[in-house]
Amino acid sequence: MHLLKTKNKFFQNSDNELINYYKSSNNQEYLVELYKRYSHLILFVCVKYLGNREEAKDATMDIYEKLVKTVSSSEIDNFKNWIYTVSKNHCLMIKRKKNIKTVIMDFSNIHFMENDTFLHQEDENIFTEELIKEKIKELKDVQRDCIERFYYKKQSYKEIAKIISITEKKVKSYLQNGKRNLRILILDAIKGIDN
Repeated sequence: MHLLKTKNKFFQNSDNELINYYKSSNNQEYLVELYKRYSHLILFVCVKYLGNREEAKDATMDIYEKLVKTVSSSEIDNFKNWIYTVSKNHCLMIKRKKNIKTVIMDFSNIHFMENDTFLHQEDENIFTEELIKEKIKELKDVQRDCIERFYYKKQSYKEIAKIISITEKKVKSYLQNGKRNLRILILDAIKGIDN
């Protein structure tokens, strides 16, 4: 790739000098040099957070594109710390999107929220759980009530029907419609994240 073949004629320049040269000239040669200096760190962070070397390589290249867009407008005192944070945040966003999409795929399964992995997720999946809880609040009252009682309070159709004075058939219908509407709300949220 041409980015990695650039001759190192800037070896005596500090990171801050390269940043300033880039900001004043918009010449990507300076940015390429900065990127090369820390490409091993960027890849390390991506592998650490994504756990997959191929995905990490793709993310590493995405981060270069991100640099082109953000370095000029960013206040950077310590490039190494800054690029570490940018890399980490980029990878966490990839994981969040993937986790949300995984939950959405599970919506096709009638038991999408009944397993412990959904209710007791690891820290990096908290975003997914929080998004679902937030979107449940946007459902119609009866759909929201049925979903919360069935999936979170573990109440049966019969118990829910008795508590909210409807038939068990209606409970099932509200659950199915609520899940469908919840899926739509979450898909809309993902589109917002992707943009």
